[in-house]
Amino acid sequence: MINSYLGNIKYKILITYLVIAAFTFWIATVPLNTLNAFDVLWWLDIPFHIFGGFIFANIGYALLYNNLSSPTDVATVLNKNNQKISFCIFVFVLIVGIVWEIYEFAMYYYGYVVKWGGAADTMIDVGNDILGAVIVCYNKFKFTWLK
Repeated sequence: MINSYLGNIKYKILITYLVIAAFTFWIATVPLNTLNAFDVLWWLDIPFHIFGGFIFANIGYALLYNNLSSPTDVATVLNKNNQKISFCIFVFVLIVGIVWEIYEFAMYYYGYVVKWGGAADTMIDVGNDILGAVIVCYNKFKFTWLK
């Protein structure tokens, strides 16, 4: 009974983060983009990318956590492999950030948006995505593998 309840909690957490990510995507693309908020408030892009990195790092963590079969597996992996889990989270966030930047460039290339920030903006955005992942990894693992 308790194992099925814990299993349901794991998936509810993952679904919650996916809903938050979808809502954030909608906020960024529909009302804020329609109002040209990212052109008027140049700094608005920074917190959105940090928050996106934060959310997708949590999604990556939840995906890793959901693939573990029992609570003993969770304890073993979380206590002994913080470096591997952090690396997987960073790679996951990096891939999502790169895919997002390709999406932004495609929107510019095909004429759906008027301006593209350029290569420097792309690098800053990916760096902010990674910063969000660093916040999650620090809070989850306190970077014990760096000591």
